[in-house]
Amino acid sequence: MQEGSTRDQLATFFSRMSLNEAESNQLREFCQNLPRLRPLAEILQRNRRQSQVNTRANYLQMDPLTVKVLSASEPFEYESSENESKKVFHATVATENKFFHVKVLDINLRRNFTRNRIITISDYVQRDGILEVNETSTVSNARSNQTVVVPNIIINIAVEPLRIYIIEMLASGTIINGSYTLHRKSLTGPRTIYEVQDDTGSIIEVVGNKKCHDFPCEEGDTLQFFFFRLQKRRGTIKLYSNTHSFIQHI
Repeated sequence: MQEGSTRDQLATFFSRMSLNEAESNQLREFCQNLPRLRPLAEILQRNRRQSQVNTRANYLQMDPLTVKVLSASEPFEYESSENESKKVFHATVATENKFFHVKVLDINLRRNFTRNRIITISDYVQRDGILEVNETSTVSNARSNQTVVVPNIIINIAVEPLRIYIIEMLASGTIINGSYTLHRKSLTGPRTIYEVQDDTGSIIEVVGNKKCHDFPCEEGDTLQFFFFRLQKRRGTIKLYSNTHSFIQHI
């Protein structure tokens, strides 16, 4: 099987798809049959057991998590529930066997999230599969003797956008980050519909509200979407912006 399709199947898991036992076993068996991926079979099994313990509820993580920073956006403004203007940025980090998307509500920590830096995070909230770092969280540089060796396959999965057919398989409510090509843009009242496509030509609609409304772009532009929520409703599948969503050109 081609390596590209290998990444696609692994992306389904690492993007926190709600796999049932049969699907998890099938993916683990797939990894075991490819010598390069056999080490990941054990990871899949361990993470599957952990997911059976965890719930989708929000919960505070007290134990420190040491990770390598893969990427981080620049801070951008958003309107809080108290109608105050605040700033947030998004990042992607990884351990030796898993990556995480991180929402950072304290922009004073932006310097800590420098690419390839090893950091330790504690007192963060895990919410909908996303790590949330706020003013009560602690982020520090790891000790000089601490290393995090992230396999290339996890880095590739973390930074490459999910293909649309995989997004369509994910559970409603999943948070999506990724870059896609603008096919068509249309304004509908206070909303903007961005029809975007992946490298296979598949198309999905992205609905932008408030700060994501009428983002200046033209057909053919490549746009990076941060923190959009997947919604499945009456047979339609779309991505919707929310408070901490952001769009930028690439």
